[in-house]
Amino acid sequence: MRSAVFAGLSLLFVPLAPHCDRAGDHATDDGTAKERPDITGETSAPRAIVTRAASAPSSPSAEEMPHVAEAKVPGDLPAFVVRGVKRHALSVVFFAGLCAHPGGYLAAFPWTAVEHGDVLGLQGDIPCGDGTYRKWGNDLARIDRRIDAAFRAAGLEVPSEIVLIGYSQGAERAERLAALFPERYKKVVLISSPVTASPTRLAHASAVLLGIGAYESRASTMAGVEALESAGITTGWFVLPRAHHGDMGPDAQTVMGDALAWLEDARDAGENGNATIRTPVGHTAGHTFAGHATNDR
Repeated sequence: MRSAVFAGLSLLFVPLAPHCDRAGDHATDDGTAKERPDITGETSAPRAIVTRAASAPSSPSAEEMPHVAEAKVPGDLPAFVVRGVKRHALSVVFFAGLCAHPGGYLAAFPWTAVEHGDVLGLQGDIPCGDGTYRKWGNDLARIDRRIDAAFRAAGLEVPSEIVLIGYSQGAERAERLAALFPERYKKVVLISSPVTASPTRLAHASAVLLGIGAYESRASTMAGVEALESAGITTGWFVLPRAHHGDMGPDAQTVMGDALAWLEDARDAGENGNATIRTPVGHTAGHTFAGHATNDR
């Protein structure tokens, strides 16, 4: 049960920067880096729809102000949480990439939690250098248990269903978690993944969003979109405007808000082959999206 007072939580006034290595953050399941794709290899696929200018309420109340807070997890590294204030429609876990920190990523789109739910950032379990930044190991069952412990430490109920958002190596781990625990991780957002999204691993997902930075190659992302759609999986995609690999870009607030709104409304592909979209995110061949395209650079 949620409580108004959360022991072990402290505000982070200056969250750590993500610290993703733009040239080497792509990593496979063994944690080794892959060469960053050349951005000149972009496909001619339809341009993603990016809607609304990033904004926040002009005079938010104290209750509406989002905060990235630290949750002390017994026997583990601290987790980071942005709490949904208006409602708690989604329970979200964010995985950063290779040698990165989740606090900086959560600070890029805190208003989305106010609108859509609780967003929790888990640290990787293998240190990079002095341990300030971390990467992900291969023990998926342990990562799943760490998620439970982090929700409890944040004063939140452990949810039966969780939305996973993964960036780079974190996206690859999120996809594998969805394959191992399909009843728990039914909705996933995979951003700048080092691997092409697999219809086999995501066969039981009810909704999948694939994201990519505007200054990265989209070939693998669009190949994943095509593969998932061909398998009948409800799929969308989006571009982070003006973002290199490792960046969320200046419009992360808007884009991630649209993404979470889409996930709230996306229908299970097994019941309805077309996704039901309240806020347009992207365009793919098998679905109809309302809205208009804008310059995503």
